[in-house]
Amino acid sequence: MQTIKLIADKATGEIQVKAQGFHGPVCAEATQFLRDSLGECTDFQQTSAWFEENLELTGDLNTNYCG
Repeated sequence: MQTIKLIADKATGEIQVKAQGFHGPVCAEATQFLRDSLGECTDFQQTSAWFEENLELTGDLNTNYCG
């Protein structure tokens, strides 16, 4: 399940945008409207899901290795 969470820090006014359930850089596209609306992005952290390929999209798993 794909979700986008907004976490606000009352003391500093900072807002964190967390995208969960996304694979690859699709999360950046899904949250772009929030980052545009909220203003300057001071930190962008990539989780391990950022580096995963979504196998559902390709339907293939390539097991041919060179080397």
